[in-house]
Amino acid sequence: MNKAVDDVVFILDGGTINEQIITEFDLSQEFGDYEYKSDKKSYCNFVGFVANYDGKLLVALPKHYEDLSKFANDVGISDIKNLFKVIMTYKKLVSNNVGIDGNLINGTYPFEAFYGILDYYKKFGLYREKEKVTKPGYAGKISWRDTIRKSTKIFDNNNLLFFPLQVKKEFDKEVFLSECMMFALSYTIDRFSFFIEERVPWRQPKNFDFWNNKQFVIQKLYQIRKGIFKDIHQRLVQSLIIFFSNLNNDGTFHLKHNKFENIWEIMVADYLNKHFELVDDDGLHFNIQQKKSAVVFTKHNEKIDIARGFELNPDHYYLSQDNSVQYIFDAKYYQSINSLNYKQVSYVTLMKYKAKETHSALIAPIEDSRKNSHSKKHVETINESGHILIWEHYLSVKEVMNSFLNQV
Repeated sequence: MNKAVDDVVFILDGGTINEQIITEFDLSQEFGDYEYKSDKKSYCNFVGFVANYDGKLLVALPKHYEDLSKFANDVGISDIKNLFKVIMTYKKLVSNNVGIDGNLINGTYPFEAFYGILDYYKKFGLYREKEKVTKPGYAGKISWRDTIRKSTKIFDNNNLLFFPLQVKKEFDKEVFLSECMMFALSYTIDRFSFFIEERVPWRQPKNFDFWNNKQFVIQKLYQIRKGIFKDIHQRLVQSLIIFFSNLNNDGTFHLKHNKFENIWEIMVADYLNKHFELVDDDGLHFNIQQKKSAVVFTKHNEKIDIARGFELNPDHYYLSQDNSVQYIFDAKYYQSINSLNYKQVSYVTLMKYKAKETHSALIAPIEDSRKNSHSKKHVETINESGHILIWEHYLSVKEVMNSFLNQV
């Protein structure tokens, strides 16, 4: 992974990919990496990273991230790091929220375990706990309390004897766990320097061959875990077990999300709740300097047929307390909006009775080179039943990602 930028290939989710890239990075139509369309071309169907046996890195950026056809497009290492952080932040949200589907993330490297180890290191440093135990024996400092409690009592010529004695021992797990941490952190940071900004003040330990003794390491970690009782240390050992159990050294890896629209929806929610201001005759307005919007959007379920369980599910919804205004927005991770969005029309038609004023919009991505977000009318009708106006609002993908990352 410690390669020059020249060894990175950038493509776009939804963009065409040639057979050379498919072959070089072992992409699979069966597993949803790409799809053929009616024009008989192959189109990328994921966002993320694939490294091949030669150490070359394929980076699939989100739709409309940037116009890669331009000779002077501004895409580089910072974009790689930001995309990686977005995916890992999403994975963290998945682990903390059962309502988010994380099954669409496919990865072959134990990054979550790495970050568990890294979080421990940032808080406590390398493992330094020493466990004091007592064991049967005769050499060492006797623990009379444990001897009386555990040992067999024998009377000999009116003398009370204890057999065997319980001797204090200090079981030092410090060196082994510390070196496991040092290897996991330094190896991952060295290999994925394109992704990970954190650094550690050491190199990989050289007095033990972790690669050829992985099974021994895993068994030893399981053994140590049985004798650890503090939750924070148990979580460290569990992260180490997961890390070494999923570590491979063939040089390849991938981290892919096949439905980036899930991440887009969550990022748009974050962006709205930070920067949204209002809707007027020109469309939606945002203030990027604003860190918290006065309007709080939530995922909404509107039951419209209780008997049969029909309901509407706008992605981003707000209804004022006095029912004077409601916002019905949907995140649309589209290549283009070129047909009427009937679902959004149904939202407005069936929910407009809830407020005096209803504003509706589809929120879609746009290239950063066209950075100024803008609105245009998707559909507008005026008849005897009232006025329906649905906006299309386009947000810079980079700007939305950067705003999302500022939450952590």
